[in-house]
Amino acid sequence: DMIGRLVENQEPGAQEHQRSKGNQALLPFRERPDLRFHHVGREQEAGGDGATHWFEHVPFQGTVGYPNGDNQIRGPIIRQAGNINASTNHSRTVYHAVVPKQIWKQTLDIVTDLGGRPLLNDNGIEVERKVIYNEIAEAQANIGKRLWQDVLPKLWSNHPLGHAVLGTTKTLGLMNTETIRTAHQRLYDRSRAVLVISGDLDSNLVWTEANQQLEKIPSHGLSERHGRIAYGELPLWRPREEEWITKFEPSLVAMAWPIDKASELTAYKRHWLQHWLGAIFVVGSLCSPLLRILRGERQLTYGAGTSNFSPSLDGGIFFISTLTKSKENIPAVIQSFRDVIISEQIRSKDWYDYVVDNIKGSRDMEVSNAHEHTSTLLSRLLANGIEPLNDDEWHEGLLDVTHQEVLDALDELIPEKACTLILRGTK
Repeated sequence: DMIGRLVENQEPGAQEHQRSKGNQALLPFRERPDLRFHHVGREQEAGGDGATHWFEHVPFQGTVGYPNGDNQIRGPIIRQAGNINASTNHSRTVYHAVVPKQIWKQTLDIVTDLGGRPLLNDNGIEVERKVIYNEIAEAQANIGKRLWQDVLPKLWSNHPLGHAVLGTTKTLGLMNTETIRTAHQRLYDRSRAVLVISGDLDSNLVWTEANQQLEKIPSHGLSERHGRIAYGELPLWRPREEEWITKFEPSLVAMAWPIDKASELTAYKRHWLQHWLGAIFVVGSLCSPLLRILRGERQLTYGAGTSNFSPSLDGGIFFISTLTKSKENIPAVIQSFRDVIISEQIRSKDWYDYVVDNIKGSRDMEVSNAHEHTSTLLSRLLANGIEPLNDDEWHEGLLDVTHQEVLDALDELIPEKACTLILRGTK
């Protein structure tokens, strides 16, 4: 059986290949193959906060097939001007590579070994412990990363999403070889693997190779997941103000609102609306409602932006955030956020049409990128629990969002429902 999910790709207008057991989706080819091997799991079930982050690092110290570590893993790929890396977030660990076509088989073998057969020996773990300590320190030294490290535990304490992916220096120090090996067995299983490949490759050859590779991933008896990632209902949202005193000179101010849970039937609609909410604030750069008020008119900040965090259908958070050089400006920044939210510009039909034109133009200006393509596909698949839409379908859905639907979504972003987050600086 095909345990993972292989996304097979083709140029628009090409003959559609026969589907196999419902485990593939047909999407556009990209010139340079991009291979992504994903595992999903809940780290609180195996090792605690920060446990999964180890597997972004330690496998590069050596696997069963590549015991000498980076020289065997990264060396052959870098020699051909490709790249290979890994990442971790709340829902998955990813091993990904973008390589020349001639080495795609070897690369698939490498990324599968990283996910399925890491050695996890004492020496490799201790080497990476020091690296992870430095990564946590770097995150704490960056005010933007610090927000993400600190805010989720405050908003969603005692929930699987309510923790920092990196862990803390305390939890890192408690991890030992036995804990890490146990975590790998409990979280990284053949039944939880997802394989995505974008590239100008023969689909039958890809299927054959992928099946062989997936067979070498250990099976620890975990149940397969065929639907969306689910962590359980998020804690009730409590509008309030949260503040941290930091050693940074500037202050970071964010206003956050909850993103409602969705069903598989409404998943993409919610996704499109969240995209619109982000765009309606910032499209147009200095002409946008957010920057026009905060930077152009009031000179409170250099830049400002929005972000969405919705890793599953359970819900998430929508942010407006900015850095300001003086803590004395914080009340004015908060008031400016309020003024942006109720501004006539952000709600006008003319501005809605402006954003529509931007969406259309961004589609025309899009540059094919295998790395971004597979990353986007997997995010849509895992967050929404349904087969990802192709690019044309995605943009059609965005453009189907009506002005009234945008207004209704904006009506939910009232200050009384917001959680205001302040990382207060020293200046």
